[in-house]
Amino acid sequence: LFMCAAVLHFRAQHAGATDGTTGAKPSAGSGRAPTKAGETTVAQLYRAYVRLCTERHVRAISASEVLPVCQALAACGLLYMTQPQKRCHALASELEWCVSVAVPEEDLKHAVREVRFFREILDAGGVTPS
Repeated sequence: LFMCAAVLHFRAQHAGATDGTTGAKPSAGSGRAPTKAGETTVAQLYRAYVRLCTERHVRAISASEVLPVCQALAACGLLYMTQPQKRCHALASELEWCVSVAVPEEDLKHAVREVRFFREILDAGGVTPS
């Protein structure tokens, strides 16, 4: 479900980039620069995941569990993770790590084609960027 949220988030981000807006805008007053196209922060991805879980009436994992999930998906080769370049504090927040999807959307669709729940999520879309 987290990977579906990632794909939908990046799809919406890409759609925003093609219509002249950016899907990776910093929140008002955050002081953070937008991420590169195809990249987002763990925090932004978590918000997209929580929205998807809410829409699908599924209980989301807690924010404290999201970094280990991202790290596990990165270890499997499904996500790329990089530490933020600029650090305002000695240690950057775990939720400020940059992530991007490491596999093509079509490969993920193929992998979940037998699971109707995930297939419907990817086919229907529904997560909008924050």
